[in-house]
Amino acid sequence: MVVKRALQIFLVIMASASIDTFALPILDQSHINGGTLRNDIAENRQEAQTFTVGVAGILDSIVLDLRYEDVVPTYDITVELRSTTNGLPDWSDQAFASVQFDTSILTPEFTLYSIDFRSFSLSFDVGDQLAIVLTSEEDYTSAATWRGARDNPYPGGKWYYDAGTGTTWYTKDYDGYFQTYVIPAPGTILISSTGVALVCWLRRRKTL
Repeated sequence: MVVKRALQIFLVIMASASIDTFALPILDQSHINGGTLRNDIAENRQEAQTFTVGVAGILDSIVLDLRYEDVVPTYDITVELRSTTNGLPDWSDQAFASVQFDTSILTPEFTLYSIDFRSFSLSFDVGDQLAIVLTSEEDYTSAATWRGARDNPYPGGKWYYDAGTGTTWYTKDYDGYFQTYVIPAPGTILISSTGVALVCWLRRRKTL
């Protein structure tokens, strides 16, 4: 009876609350550190970091650790989210979404930049493997530098590069620094909130 009554109270609260109350992004994947390894985004080469979704929901944003190297860049970067096949990033005609990143905001110091993907309403499940792919149309100089770390420290994916052919991915023994933020699926929010509410209510009743 105690648990049944607690559930009834919580469902009344949930029914009266707006879904916008719960539509806040949360951190899902995170591989950020202070390593010194860096890789140039230049010369039509594609640089990619794969990752594995840990929270079901809608992708809100991707955060990248970037800077410019020596010369202020004059070309923007295309940031794409792609599917993967057998762990490898798919090619550009299979991109879920594409965003132009304005390199004029870059500084000589590595900084975390958030790139908004919320408007695409891309929904993913736990365990989906995706790829963050960066490309510059700059032919000779670097449009940006992406920081990372050696020895594959991120367990949910790898860093890949394409030498400009658009046909072959080569792997590297390191991972790029990135974060992903997700707006959790309503079911995830409901289950989590229900658990917290029940525990708090039962403790007040001294039944736990």
